[in-house]
Amino acid sequence: MANSLFFATRLVFSVNKKFFSSRRIVVAILVIIFSLVPLIVANIVVEGMIVGISDRFISLGDSHIKIQTYKNATPKLVSIVKQRALQFPWVLSVTRSLTSKGIIIEPKTLKKSGVEIKAFSSDFLSTDSSYKKYIDIVEGECEALGEREVLLSLAVAKNLGIQAGQTIDILMIATLAGKEVPIKGKYKVAAIFQTGYYQLDNFSLYMNFDRVFPLFKEHGVILYVTTNNPYENIAERTQELRSAVVTQGNFQVTSWQTNNRTLFQSLQETKFLIYIILIGILVVTSFNILSTFFMMIKEKEQNIAILKSCGVPSKTIVLAFVLSSLMISFIGTTIGVGLGLLVGFHINQIIAFIQTISGASLLPNDYYLETIPIIVNWTTVLIFYLLSILLSLLFSFLPALAVTKIKVIDIIRKH
Repeated sequence: MANSLFFATRLVFSVNKKFFSSRRIVVAILVIIFSLVPLIVANIVVEGMIVGISDRFISLGDSHIKIQTYKNATPKLVSIVKQRALQFPWVLSVTRSLTSKGIIIEPKTLKKSGVEIKAFSSDFLSTDSSYKKYIDIVEGECEALGEREVLLSLAVAKNLGIQAGQTIDILMIATLAGKEVPIKGKYKVAAIFQTGYYQLDNFSLYMNFDRVFPLFKEHGVILYVTTNNPYENIAERTQELRSAVVTQGNFQVTSWQTNNRTLFQSLQETKFLIYIILIGILVVTSFNILSTFFMMIKEKEQNIAILKSCGVPSKTIVLAFVLSSLMISFIGTTIGVGLGLLVGFHINQIIAFIQTISGASLLPNDYYLETIPIIVNWTTVLIFYLLSILLSLLFSFLPALAVTKIKVIDIIRKH
């Protein structure tokens, strides 16, 4: 073992001023580095994107758990159901909501845009933990939403040229006594917000619950339940909540897993396919180790013949080449993973720099988050690290075994 380690060190490192013994060693290390950097960066970006999009859809879309009734629900009944939900220790907040469709009209230009209207309690930004976390007020102020005030998404505001503090016309379809009636009113834009994801911001408008309750109550009241962890026992918690409120009326209780099953399944499948492609690239680049060691054995065949003629066993020489492969893969993998993490941690700054220079958008807001959350799945990173070393070892065995076929007499005749 000691002899193999000594020979392996001499194969990889140089005894003169050069650090490595040959350019092929340097190239092999660089190939490993440049195959791992995009793999680690992709891991950070994919994890960040999927978690960032998922968390926003779970928290701002249909919430962690949604309690809904499609019949008229009195304020008293809604309050009772809310209190029953709040009795569970894992419930952080319960927010009343009404939903409808409407049209915004900019009074000066008469530009119009359809919007999805959601009505909340006036203090929902401070009491609902999900909205408090993901809603970013970019213009104006809103501590409490007045009856004649609205919150408008940045996407709609940009499209219509609306600013915070401006008065706009809103055309809504109210349901009164079973009949749909168009109602038009003037409202002040208290603030303009964004969530960081276009699909959630597009066509969004928030109004005061008490103001529109008489108009939309026949659409059904929704209670958005935020838990301390939407990924922990959500099915069991949904069932507990269903059992607690089912006696109060015709309430339907569903979790985000049910409401957005197709979306999240698609995200996980996309993530899996990306990793399969990247691992395939890593496997292909590992063939570089194969060619490198075949060339090294060809160059060192005279030294190998001398060692064999001196009585050094073939298995000692084979082990030396395997150990040298381990050294190369360890150096390349460690640097590659480290550099990949460094790039990944600064990916937002790098993307912003490239966009500034090129003037092009690398991540269109229609499909991606404006800012990528930096999330490192350390288990995945460790798997990639070990996989890279394992592949390098596997691809070094075949050329290393070629040492056993070298005949000393043939090498002596040749040289």
